[in-house]
Amino acid sequence: MKNVLFLVFLSFLIFSCGSDDDNNDDLPVIVQFVSVNVDGVSRVFDDNVTIDLVENALNYRLEDNNSDDWISFRIAENLVGTDFIGDFILNMDGINFIPSPMSPLGEFTSTISLNNSTGLTGVFSGGLANEFDASMPQLPEVALTNGIIQIER
Repeated sequence: MKNVLFLVFLSFLIFSCGSDDDNNDDLPVIVQFVSVNVDGVSRVFDDNVTIDLVENALNYRLEDNNSDDWISFRIAENLVGTDFIGDFILNMDGINFIPSPMSPLGEFTSTISLNNSTGLTGVFSGGLANEFDASMPQLPEVALTNGIIQIER
């Protein structure tokens, strides 16, 4: 009987003393993505995120997990407001698309609401032109709508 009580007591201790480390609820979640509709098709760039500081500006690059496509852009540290994103590139199928001020699809605009040591948040939209219009006439421009930048650091 003592052995049975001892086994019951031992079982109780083993099963009731679970480790808090088994639960990952306390781990911080780092959110890093750019989502945008490209010609009406929803795209998310959230893979292989790189952030490089070059001469007081942050260079961002995010890849699409489902393809070889990527987005990159540059913005000065701590700068918030309208139209401060520079060097914006959407690469699709190996073709670079860049903002086109004369695009019939609309001028590329951006608004950055947060840009500090904790992250970058903003929105963007507008027309992009093929960097090499003459050589790729079948893909001259793309329209970006509902672009969202949400990057925590």
